[in-house]
Parts: sequence; structure tokens; C-alpha cells
Amino acid sequence: MIDRNNNGQFELEEIVGPAMAHPGVCGMPASFFQSHDRNHDGHMTPAEYYAEVRRPDIVYSDRMQLILGGKTIELVFPGKNHADDGTVIRAVSPSMVPRNEARFRRAFLPGPD
Repeated sequence: MIDRNNNGQFELEEIVGPAMAHPGVCGMPASFFQSHDRNHDGHMTPAEYYAEVRRPDIVYSDRMQLILGGKTIELVFPGKNHADDGTVIRAVSPSMVPRNEARFRRAFLPGPD
């Protein structure tokens, strides 16, 4: 999402407009906007957008190793090539090569996918 008019908040047109004007362009449905515009004033502030985001308990800046179920993975920050918060998961244990996020979640994270 992009604050296209630079007013510090999102409006419905900024969320659904690009996808409606150009099919295939990333966008969110109107229902996403309506569910996150918590006070229903037609504007979604950063506080409303991030209201359900939990701050991390552990952070890293360059790389960090984790041992999960006896298998070692490494979290690597690849730099700001796509986003400020990107992470690459590198399999350190030879028997472990996660092919995608869904397999990684099933292998290491509790609860439903």
C-alpha cells in the first residue's frame, strides 16, 4: 500500500484503486480497508493499520542462528533490496532444505498454517 496523496494515512481509493485500474497490480479489497478503518471515518491511520501487529520478542540486525527440533537454520538480513525488514532463511543442517514458507511453517511452527 502506498499513501499516494502523502497525507499520512490511507484512504479507500489508495487501497483498491490501483488493482481496479490495472488488473494484476497488487492491491487490497475494500473489505480489508473497512476492517482496518477501526473508527470508520474513511481514513486508515498507521495506528489503525498496525493495531494487531505484535512487536517481536527477539530481533537481529545481520544474522542469527536458531536450532529448531535439532535442526539449525540461519536468519540473514539481505539488505534493503526489497524491504527494510526482509529475511532470508538459510538451511544450515544438511538434511534440511525448506522449499517454501508453508513447508517451513509445518516443520517448525506450532499451530495451523
